[in-house]
Amino acid sequence: RRARNKLASAKYRAKKQALTHAMQDRIMQLATQVMNLREELTITKKSEIDIKTRYERLMQYHNTVHTSPP
Repeated sequence: RRARNKLASAKYRAKKQALTHAMQDRIMQLATQVMNLREELTITKKSEIDIKTRYERLMQYHNTVHTSPP
């Protein structure tokens, strides 16, 4: 009986350790994904600012050209 219990305990520990490793791997994957998404967000925000700046300059030019006296 003791040997059977010892074997069951070892099996449980191995299963728990495998689950822990799997969860750690998943955490690393998610952390990498978060980092990549943050980088992408930063790039997208910069692009948005650049586009808004270009739009505002274009509108200023447009207004200047169309509102100047003939």
